[in-house]
Amino acid sequence: LKLKPKRKKEKIDNKKGLEENIEILQANHEEILNLWTFGLPTWLRKNLWSIVIGNELEITENLFQGYVKAILKELINNQNLNKSTNNRLNNSDNKKDNDIKEIANDIQLIYKKNENIIKAENKPNFKEYVLLVVRSFCSFRSDVLYTKEITKLASFIYLNTENYYDAFRILCNLVIPSYLFDFIQNDVEKMKNYVDFFDILMQKYIPFLYNYFQTINFKAGVLF
Repeated sequence: LKLKPKRKKEKIDNKKGLEENIEILQANHEEILNLWTFGLPTWLRKNLWSIVIGNELEITENLFQGYVKAILKELINNQNLNKSTNNRLNNSDNKKDNDIKEIANDIQLIYKKNENIIKAENKPNFKEYVLLVVRSFCSFRSDVLYTKEITKLASFIYLNTENYYDAFRILCNLVIPSYLFDFIQNDVEKMKNYVDFFDILMQKYIPFLYNYFQTINFKAGVLF
């Protein structure tokens, strides 16, 4: 039996634009990681983040739109309830209502802090779309307790993606299979392993900084 010769990996043509190189990038993970080491300008993140993070969870746009429809229906029902019951919504013990209010408050704080960046990135529906992304995430993993870290991540990802479906897909695939899932759930026991590992790596690769932290009794875990 004759073995087929391995196909030579194509390399990025620096004379061509990103769109012309996108097929090469999708087929060549090493090229992406090589680009990554040089840092990514905003216009590149929108394409490369999506490729690198991938879609291990096999999230489809139909799934996301199903969540969006359900959430919009919730919001409309809540608005009608609010009008007919003299602000009863504000005093509601309903968990979903309270979650939406908490998410909306967290988004408002992020918006105030990053208003100029949001406007520069031309995201006029920032608050509405981030709310839909975060609520969809919480619906996708209904066992997850909401924390403001989810909204912070969703906001940052949405600022660096083309649309809110991409933001949802990237958020889920970035967080759920990784250590970030333990972080946003404030799982102290599990996070301790990552903090200890961080200490080991810092001691090995940045000994000067590690020794300085030891001198001033600064815990690396604070960085998380």
